[in-house]
Amino acid sequence: MVDRDLEVDMEAIFKDNPLETRMIIGSIVGYFMIFEVIGADWFWHQAMECGFWNGEYCGGAEWWAMLHLTILTVVLAPGIWGGMSILTKKYTHVEKARRDEFGGFALVGLGSGGIWAILWSWSLPHTWGMMPFEQAGWGWIFMWIFFLLPMGFSVIIGTLIWISSNLKGFASEEEDVKKVETDFKAKLSGSTDKGKKSLDPTHQPLTKEETPENGQFTSILGDMQIHEKYKK
Repeated sequence: MVDRDLEVDMEAIFKDNPLETRMIIGSIVGYFMIFEVIGADWFWHQAMECGFWNGEYCGGAEWWAMLHLTILTVVLAPGIWGGMSILTKKYTHVEKARRDEFGGFALVGLGSGGIWAILWSWSLPHTWGMMPFEQAGWGWIFMWIFFLLPMGFSVIIGTLIWISSNLKGFASEEEDVKKVETDFKAKLSGSTDKGKKSLDPTHQPLTKEETPENGQFTSILGDMQIHEKYKK
C-alpha cells in the first residue's frame, strides 16, 4: 500500500513538473555517461592517491580534485535547479520570480561552495606543503582544522542557512495568505447569509393589505395615529 502511494506521488510530481523532471533525469544520465562511461572519475582517484592518504606528494595532482568537482557541478546543475524548483512550487502564493531567483542563488551557492571548499581544504594545503601532515607538524594540522576547513566550507554552510531561512519565509508568507483568504471567505459567507435573511418575507415591510386596521404605523418618528383620509 505504501509503495502504491509512493508511485502515485511520483507520477503526480512528474506530471506537474515536466521541465524539472527532464532536468533531473538529464543530470542523472549525464553523470552516468561522463563519470562511469567516459571515466572522468579518474581525476578524483588520481588526486586521492596523493597527500596524507599514503604519505606521498604527486606534484600538481592535487588540482585534479578541483577539476573533478567542477565537472560534477556542471553535470548536476540542471538537476539541482530542478529539485529546487519543485521544492518551491508548493508555495503557490509566492511570486514565481522570487522562486526562480531562489533556485538560481541556491544553485550558484552550492556549486561555487563546493569548488571553494575543495580549494581551501585540499588543493592549497597540498600546494603549500601542509600535507602530508607527518611532514608538516602539529602547527599546520591545527591551522588546517581550525582555519582552512571553516573557511573552505563557509560558503556551503552559508548557502544552506540562506536556503533554510528563505524556505521558512516562504512557508510563513503562504500561511499568512491562506489565513487572509480563509477569513475573507468566512466574511463573504456571513454577508451572503445576511442577504438571504433580508429577503425573508417575515422581514419585509407590510403591504397595504397587511396594514393594521387601527391606523397605527411604525416609522422613524415612532408610533403615530394616521387620520382616515390620509390612509387613502
